[in-house]
Amino acid sequence: MAKKKSTTNKIRLTVCGLYIAQIFFLTSGYIRDFNNATVYHSCFATIFYSIKSGVVEAAIQSIVVALIPIIGFFIFSFDKKRNIKNIYGVLSSVVEVFLIIGMTNGLANLGWGSTIAIILYFPIVFLSSMGIFSNIVDAKNKATYSNR
Repeated sequence: MAKKKSTTNKIRLTVCGLYIAQIFFLTSGYIRDFNNATVYHSCFATIFYSIKSGVVEAAIQSIVVALIPIIGFFIFSFDKKRNIKNIYGVLSSVVEVFLIIGMTNGLANLGWGSTIAIILYFPIVFLSSMGIFSNIVDAKNKATYSNR
């Protein structure tokens, strides 16, 4: 008989999929070029151009924006039992939204990739907070059934 998948596992896999989508949106039009208003650069191109022009602050900010979903994917894919993944999901999503808005100097220079990335961070926060409570319920159910 097949083992029933728990709600915690379903939430974890859904957030992994959302982080893969976030990594995809890093490669799409993320920020408007300040010299040409019709050209949008990806986050990785922003890292390259920031390093090339010597703007260290923008390069570091772009690297952090790129690393948060990559690290989040690995945390959610390898941490199956603890709540560290859910706490990371909530805190990093809030930080990431502010970093994206700060990197683009406000909402006027957002590309479609960064706009969809900001929108997708809201379900990550919601699912991560649900995952915290789901872990608690699974632990209580496991303790209840083991005492019988």
